[in-house]
Amino acid sequence: MKTNVIVAIVAALFASGCQSKAPMYSASGEKLVMVQKNVELHRKSPNIWPAKGWVAATEEELIFVPQPQYWPVPVYVHGRDSTFVRLNEIDRFEKKNRLLILPMGLDVITKDGTRYPFVTARREKLINELTQLTSQ
Repeated sequence: MKTNVIVAIVAALFASGCQSKAPMYSASGEKLVMVQKNVELHRKSPNIWPAKGWVAATEEELIFVPQPQYWPVPVYVHGRDSTFVRLNEIDRFEKKNRLLILPMGLDVITKDGTRYPFVTARREKLINELTQLTSQ
């Protein structure tokens, strides 16, 4: 009987804690509006292809944070090689297919012509969320 009461109390506490999702914040205290994990960024500097990590967006910029890679030596120090793109500088998005048939590529192109080629399995969701953020 006591175990049933304890299980019910724990379940009630767990359910009440999961009802509201707390907002996430960046290290500088800015509220993260969007986060997508398991994203790759193909970039020229540092010359390691691809950089695997996650994409986050605040109200002002798109941030790519690479995950540390530990093969055969540590390549990335978490956050040191982050890529920042101001949302007001984004001109357009171009969809790219990987291996001609996989709809996973997305190029974010800024107004000065800089191209940021991302690879993600959830390309449409990323495009929709970035389009909403840039139109605000």
